[in-house]
Amino acid sequence: DKSVDPHVFWVRTPLNTYVATTKKWSHKVAPSQVKLIEGNLFKQDVRGDSFFKSRYYILYSDGRLAYHKSAKDPQEAAFVFLQNHLLERVFAPPEEKDDKFILRISWKTTCIELFARSRETYQRWFDSFRRFCFMDNFSTMYTN
Repeated sequence: DKSVDPHVFWVRTPLNTYVATTKKWSHKVAPSQVKLIEGNLFKQDVRGDSFFKSRYYILYSDGRLAYHKSAKDPQEAAFVFLQNHLLERVFAPPEEKDDKFILRISWKTTCIELFARSRETYQRWFDSFRRFCFMDNFSTMYTN
């Protein structure tokens, strides 16, 4: 039985095992199955080349972002709880011809960038993520 570090970015353990082995969740509290938003986003291949993979993401009402290899795949490939993560809007350099709609979610020294195909899709996901994440401009918006 592996214990799971809740501070890694993507948890690749079945959710029921994660719930039973972390202090973050009680055995009596089941993870939410209420979907706030779902759909395809793209992530860059782990090798860091220019190849992008489409993945099916689901954001649940408890702040859990899960991804599946495809919409038809019932098994979560991995998930992360977005609370206390940093959400940033990333803009493409002006010299690039294509609009890139990039969302960067960071935790400590790790991050993932998710790409949307359209501005509308990008905005829907951004609005959903900001319910759980800190914004990169948080410190400039609020003062003591």
